Amino acid sequence: MIFRRSYTFNTNKDADKLKSALLGKHLSIHNIDFEIFDKDGAVKVIPHAENDETVHTLPITELKFSQQGKNTIIKMKSKPRRIDIGGIQLTLAFSFFLFLASIVIFLSLKNSYSNVSYILFGLSFVIFYCSLVSYGARIL
Repeated sequence: MIFRRSYTFNTNKDADKLKSALLGKHLSIHNIDFEIFDKDGAVKVIPHAENDETVHTLPITELKFSQQGKNTIIKMKSKPRRIDIGGIQLTLAFSFFLFLASIVIFLSLKNSYSNVSYILFGLSFVIFYCSLVSYGARIL
């Protein structure tokens, strides 16, 4: 998906000690509560910001620990919560329909409304790009 990110970290600490230090904890960062628990062998970090009006999107983060000799490899994957993804999908659908309208106007009305089709195309591109950037997607 567009809005998923993954990172890999290496540390010389023991994987079991890291898991036990994290599991069952509640962290408070910038007055937002994060719950850490174990699910299917992975450590999940879930934000609880449903009642906070200042925060719009927060990711669900999954940590997987694998011990390799004395080192531990931590794979971190994050994705938006289901309640946060709706706004992203609406703006992307809107920009798609603007793009489609610009093509239809350009092909059907030829020279009489070509400026309108160019404006709609540019507007759809700007909305698409800005929505991806503002929601934290990686742009090549």
